[in-house]
Amino acid sequence: MKKLAIVVLLVVVGGCTRKVVTGSPQVAANAPGGVTPRDALQRFMTAAKQQDLQAMAMVWGDARGPAQATMDQGERDQREVVMMCFLKHDSYQILGDAPAANNDRVFAVELRYKALTKSSNFITTRGPSERWYVKEVKDMEALREICAAR
Repeated sequence: MKKLAIVVLLVVVGGCTRKVVTGSPQVAANAPGGVTPRDALQRFMTAAKQQDLQAMAMVWGDARGPAQATMDQGERDQREVVMMCFLKHDSYQILGDAPAANNDRVFAVELRYKALTKSSNFITTRGPSERWYVKEVKDMEALREICAAR
């Protein structure tokens, strides 16, 4: 009876393991940057919506890596708080993307917040370890009404 219980337990535990697909890299959720330019942008927008300074600092950056590792924390936090105001949204939609200078990618993004719909371009760039970062929100002024909205 005891052996049967152990066998059943092993079968149940074996069925709960996650299957790893060969050739698909497993990336930790807290890894810096994104796997692709779109992934970096999506992680950035999620961090902005959740008002998560740490998550934003891990995906906002440049060719040197994430802002978390390349900027002074005080300045970084201040800049992120301002960005979060302009980037608050109920939803967003990536309208398209295209190549940009220096092998960067530019994304046209539409943000919706309450009755407002505003668009801006986001520039992503490749950094260390083939990770992608949101380098710049090209026209923050276009999003000013979102920041002012209550």
